[in-house]
Amino acid sequence: MISLLKSLLTRWFGAQQPTPVVVYPTNEPAATTAPAELHSASPQLVAYDENLYDKAKTQWQFGDWHSLANMDDNSLANHPEAGKLFLLKATAQSQLGNTTDAMSSLKQAQQCGIQKKLIAKLLVSGVYNTLGKTALIAGQQQRALGYFEQSLSNSGMAGDVKLMAKARISEQLQQLELSNPSFLSWSVEKEMVSVLMPLFRHSQKVASNNKNNQSNRLEQLNREILIAELDLSKKALLARRALAKASGVNVNGLVSIIIPTRRAHNIDVIIENITRQSYKNIELILVPHFYNESSLKELEKKAETLRSKLNNIVILKIDDTVPLGARLNRAIDAARGNYWAKMDDDDLYFENYLSDMIALFELDDYAMVGKFEQFIYLSDINKMVLRFPGWHNRLSFVSGSTFVVNRRYGGNLRFGETESGEDTALLKMAEESKLKVYAVDCFNHIVMRSADVNNHTWQVSSEYFLKEGSVVCDGLCDEFVRV
Repeated sequence: MISLLKSLLTRWFGAQQPTPVVVYPTNEPAATTAPAELHSASPQLVAYDENLYDKAKTQWQFGDWHSLANMDDNSLANHPEAGKLFLLKATAQSQLGNTTDAMSSLKQAQQCGIQKKLIAKLLVSGVYNTLGKTALIAGQQQRALGYFEQSLSNSGMAGDVKLMAKARISEQLQQLELSNPSFLSWSVEKEMVSVLMPLFRHSQKVASNNKNNQSNRLEQLNREILIAELDLSKKALLARRALAKASGVNVNGLVSIIIPTRRAHNIDVIIENITRQSYKNIELILVPHFYNESSLKELEKKAETLRSKLNNIVILKIDDTVPLGARLNRAIDAARGNYWAKMDDDDLYFENYLSDMIALFELDDYAMVGKFEQFIYLSDINKMVLRFPGWHNRLSFVSGSTFVVNRRYGGNLRFGETESGEDTALLKMAEESKLKVYAVDCFNHIVMRSADVNNHTWQVSSEYFLKEGSVVCDGLCDEFVRV
């Protein structure tokens, strides 16, 4: 699936207009005669199975790849939904590792008039299905369920996504035949085999080792599986960007970035985060808190260096007795953008952070997007953890340091006017208003945790994050984060 997606998105087939065909269902008789004036130009009447598309769609929802891949080409060609049927067949063939056949079916789908956007959506859904199979192989069924939900919801073809995802787990388990790892050699594409077969062999060795070594080896195995999943998730993100580009998505509305700051020593971090954003139509609203006169002058001086690069810069000077939530609400009121985004003054936000977030608003009527699955750097133990791995690309609560709001739908959202818990109050308002809040992938953002918990509003230890997540690497390894 990955290699197929990469190949297709780098060189689309030349679309050809199909020859018009008039069809009628098999339960309706064909006309035995036609008016004389139509004899020379009348298109051919062809019988077709009127239930074929609905059956194929159900097979796709369940993940019955073998049935879809074995559909007869002649039966598909005679159907009014021929393009969609060839596309479903192609996705099934790619899941079974039959890349050459899948490319042939895709070409037939496009010759029937299927648009690139729909092709890309189905292929991206296939990427998430592959991620789901990866999680099943690793024994992580809950994570697999999340990936199958993403696969189904991304396609737009599933009704009850949660119900269908559970059904797909059952089908994929049956296909994978986990009791026989050799099954992988033909059912999973080469890219997956190269990643997963060594992990299987490693896990078998772990089982035979003594208990003292087992814990360390299992930890290493889980880390390798996590990194393999992150690699596939990156490819899914790149595919989504390619889809947006192919579809002509060009979002350039004004974004008001709101940064509350009470750490003067992080001024340079703020400037760097803003400077490196690839998205350029930005208004910066800084909300200093407990800054002395010297620090405030430094903030103003360094912010001024961004003046030529930004649409506007505002520094809100509010009495220090005003709680954080109320300060943020004043910033929202001062913002002029089509969107507003809250950033923290100590986290890292990489080049494509903002552009990826804003592009999502073109896909659905989301009021807010953000991240729930997050990279966390724990400076006291020098490790980077992925918190809530697998919890992305779904409707969910999101982290306050990654709020990005579309004012078209979330224009009335406000923080709780308190010193703490202000983010939770905003999320509760969104939930009560039945607004869509979408959790995206974990990339291009790192939460930085100081060794001194007193430096944070949320004062929890590194042990807390280790329990909620998985260690990705030792040190601050931004190669896993920047995409």
